Amino acid sequence: MQGKQTHQRELFTTLDLESFIPKDHLLREVDKLLDLDFLYDLTEGL
Repeated sequence: MQGKQTHQRELFTTLDLESFIPKDHLLREVDKLLDLDFLYDLTEGL
């Protein structure tokens, strides 16, 4: 058909957020050292 797209775009896209953060990024090191698991208990009711 003239001027009309005949293909349908993907409804969902899969991506890996890990691939966007460089392996040597500072926040990766902070994540290894800083334990914030206690926040789950503090914010459970919110």
